[in-house]
Amino acid sequence: VTLLLGAGALAGAWISGQVPGEAVRGGHPLLETAARAAQDAGSWLIGVAIAAFIAWGRRAYRDPAARRTIGVLWDVGTFWPRAAHPFAPPCYAERAVPDLTWRMSGWTGRTGGRLVISGHSQGSVLAAAAVWQLPPHVRRRVALLTYGSPLRRLYGRWFPA
Repeated sequence: VTLLLGAGALAGAWISGQVPGEAVRGGHPLLETAARAAQDAGSWLIGVAIAAFIAWGRRAYRDPAARRTIGVLWDVGTFWPRAAHPFAPPCYAERAVPDLTWRMSGWTGRTGGRLVISGHSQGSVLAAAAVWQLPPHVRRRVALLTYGSPLRRLYGRWFPA
């Protein structure tokens, strides 16, 4: 619904050459009322979001369980690139995964040996992403060991692919 409303506002502004609030002035009264209500609701929602963010921060400061939950959400959020969610903090996976892939390929190529990659918690997500990007001849020489992994519990449920 939000996407459709935003697309409609953008299309109307583009066609009329005016901002959405000005574009509906003098139009159908129902359209004017709907545009005003949407703008008012957006303003209130921004205020509510700021208040909720502050309350969530205070709760995390006092409650270790809430702090843990926020930490998990932060880890999950910072794994995905900014293209997936542009207002997020910088993505560490964009550097860590290629670096780890390069190190695994380089080590197995230099030594000819086998390699065990061990990852705990969010590190298991990085390790799995890096192993998945290895060429098949290198991947055969690498074993992946994960423990405390959120791959199935978090990522499998929310990002099934």
